[in-house]
Amino acid sequence: MVYSQATLSMYINHFQLPGSDFFASNVTYLGDGIFAVILSVLLLLFNRKVGVLVILSYLMSAGITQTLKHTIFADAGRPIQFFQQTNLVHFIDGVTVHAYNSFPSGHTTSVFALCSMLSICYQKPSFQVLFFLVAIITGLTRVYLLQHYLIDVIAGSFIGVLSSILLYYWLKDKNLFTIKN
Repeated sequence: MVYSQATLSMYINHFQLPGSDFFASNVTYLGDGIFAVILSVLLLLFNRKVGVLVILSYLMSAGITQTLKHTIFADAGRPIQFFQQTNLVHFIDGVTVHAYNSFPSGHTTSVFALCSMLSICYQKPSFQVLFFLVAIITGLTRVYLLQHYLIDVIAGSFIGVLSSILLYYWLKDKNLFTIKN
């Protein structure tokens, strides 16, 4: 079965449980740039190398994503453009729904970059599962809140993961950082 991006967005948007609106509208901030900077500063206090790697992975992935969003895909519409003439979707009070610069999802890119770098640095399987669950859930909140189509989130996740992996191995080869597990 093949579903359109609009159908997938509507399905995720209608996946409502008690507290879903509150949960999604707050968890989505885990992908915000402000969160990335705060997390990096806190990590710098406890482990300078990990803190530097996390902020660099955020900066690299954000640079790639923002360049794509504002140049090649500047006209990529968000779900609100498709759904503006319909009552088929659920809007969340207090959430401003944007209309443009949809592809790729910046919040998803950020959270996947952070969680990927943390997974590389802290190679304990239970931590890695937790990091990626946080990243996946945060990405899905972007669709639930009608900020992005699922394809925007998938692209953002790939950019975030690949940015962290490439950055880590580039720095590892330069012997600038040695992460001990």
